[in-house]
Amino acid sequence: MLDCLFCKIARGEIYEDDELFAFHDIKPQAPIHFLVIPKRHIENVMGFSAEDSDLAGRLIYKARELAAGDSHDGRSRGQGNGPFRDEKKSV
Repeated sequence: MLDCLFCKIARGEIYEDDELFAFHDIKPQAPIHFLVIPKRHIENVMGFSAEDSDLAGRLIYKARELAAGDSHDGRSRGQGNGPFRDEKKSV
């Protein structure tokens, strides 16, 4: 299987630096669909702290670079935060 994730890593199709990974989704929901994720576990966007501002900026900038490389104008970006929870919170 030449299109598996491990083959893509071996061919260098997955971007990696000291803080993040970036790669095209294996089951895209749009013509151009990729993931940019931090190496350090951050549960969701609400898990970022002020100290993570540089990392957050790098994630966004890498997404911009990938979109430009795929001739995409970057108008549509999404963010996944895990399963939707419709929970009422007491105050």
